Amino acid sequence: LMGLGLVPVDDGVVAVAAPFIEPLGIPFRAFVRVLGPSKILAALSLWKVGPMPEWFARIGLMASSCCALYGHGVLGEPVVAPLAFIGLISSLYVMDHLDAGKE
Repeated sequence: LMGLGLVPVDDGVVAVAAPFIEPLGIPFRAFVRVLGPSKILAALSLWKVGPMPEWFARIGLMASSCCALYGHGVLGEPVVAPLAFIGLISSLYVMDHLDAGKE
């Protein structure tokens, strides 16, 4: 919604994204216009209702969390939330592996 101008731009989100978008000269609103829908579609794909394969969705969500981890780290902010999310997505791979062993 920030990318569409429906809600105000959060300076904290801009600061976390800056290490990735500033060197490339990408405007923030354009960045979130792609990132937001991509994350929503990826989350839907985890429930098997999205347009992309689940493995691709997992990789995308982990990549965005790794970027958030780095961005928060650069700012000296806590990195617990992105780390926890990386752990949750990683646990899906472990659960798949354990489930495959039951067959």
